[in-house]
Amino acid sequence: MRRLLAGERGAALIVALLVAVVGTVGLGTAGALAQGTARSANRWREAGSALYVAESGANEALFRLKFDPAGLPLRTYPGDPPSFTAGPERVGAGASYDVWVWPDGANPLDRQVVAIGRRGGARHHLQIVASPLQANPFAGTGSGHPVVLAPAGMQPTGVLELRGNQTHYLGNADGTLAVYCFTAIIGRSQARLVLRGPVHIYVVGDPGLDPDIDIAGGARLNIVADGSGWVPGDPRNLVIWVPGNISIHIDLTGNTEFYGGIYAPQSHLEMSGTADLVGGVVVATSSISGGANFVADPSMADIGWPVNAQLDYRTGDYR
Repeated sequence: MRRLLAGERGAALIVALLVAVVGTVGLGTAGALAQGTARSANRWREAGSALYVAESGANEALFRLKFDPAGLPLRTYPGDPPSFTAGPERVGAGASYDVWVWPDGANPLDRQVVAIGRRGGARHHLQIVASPLQANPFAGTGSGHPVVLAPAGMQPTGVLELRGNQTHYLGNADGTLAVYCFTAIIGRSQARLVLRGPVHIYVVGDPGLDPDIDIAGGARLNIVADGSGWVPGDPRNLVIWVPGNISIHIDLTGNTEFYGGIYAPQSHLEMSGTADLVGGVVVATSSISGGANFVADPSMADIGWPVNAQLDYRTGDYR
């Protein structure tokens, strides 16, 4: 009987030891799993934060494209240094981003943007394509169009006067884009304006003149010599921009001809007589009477915005 009891006590001791061992192993495993879960949760949290940091960099790129495109260096990823960077002072302790912005090869109006966000030990690569909401300056009318800014540092050189049955020339001899800024434009008396290449003119308004763009008396703007005569020039070579929210009066009267584009979303256009305008127009209001004729030229869609336009961008191809 004693032997039987002693055997039972020994078996109970072995069982107790086994239970203790299993419990110890279980507790150790549970602790290891808890530590692993905590580390995994921390990594996921840092990865999510790195994505938000990268999105902050992409949003700053969109802001700069809209309000300061001229001050935004265009750099290609990954060969170039970043276009701009930011650290903890902007996105919090332990976080930073690098952003590259460069023109899209397929569409020069679009911008490729790569933002690298970092948070702790995590890194997130975000790439988007930023596209202007309105790629064609001459698609529609009214104040919904972006604001155009006159080139930095460019001052108006007074009134552009085209008079006296004479031929006037503007543009660069090598055919590159030429940019001018005037307070007003006056065309009279069979004057002819011939362009050597593409010309952009900013008209900022003259308080002593009304209208500020006044083409009358048979003046012809943007024509080219053809043998012994004159023929219309390419409308894409002449674009008049009215910057900011300036409201001016544009008047084309009589036997006048204008081949080009006028972008003045806050202004009034008045055409009368036998005036002809071929190209594209963006104005707030217009009045066309008599034999005046406006012909929209589809080729004006290729003009594109000037580099100093305040564009709204949309984000596409997000990855």
